[in-house]
Amino acid sequence: RAFLTKSHSLMTMRDMLGQGGGEMAVFECRGDMCVTHPDTVLDMYCVTCAEAVCSKCALVAHQKDPHQCQMICDSADAYVSGQLQESMQHASAYHMRLEQAVGVFRANFLSAEAQEAAHLKELKDAREKVLEMVEDQFAKLKSQ
Repeated sequence: RAFLTKSHSLMTMRDMLGQGGGEMAVFECRGDMCVTHPDTVLDMYCVTCAEAVCSKCALVAHQKDPHQCQMICDSADAYVSGQLQESMQHASAYHMRLEQAVGVFRANFLSAEAQEAAHLKELKDAREKVLEMVEDQFAKLKSQ
């Protein structure tokens, strides 16, 4: 984040409207503050400890053992990028399964259409035979 916005909090529109905010709402700018250094924003992330820390703690408490600390925005970017990549892989796999299901559905539909056409032809043929039999019987009765 830029220096001017590093202490800003993100808020959903639903949360904003729930607090009575409108288009011209003014928000309190604050970030999560360090418990050890209450005047300092948590602006670093210790990968070793998997926790957000302030830059003072990163220099003091997290340098005793070689901890891997980085700017929290870099960690967030890497995390979000990883989550997006994983979501895209899931979406791609789901898309492939959907396309396979559509293919199976299409094949079943075409098969059902072919069976319907065959059954209709059988019914028409049977109807024609019955009509011929009725006409033959009628002709026999008429001739008697």
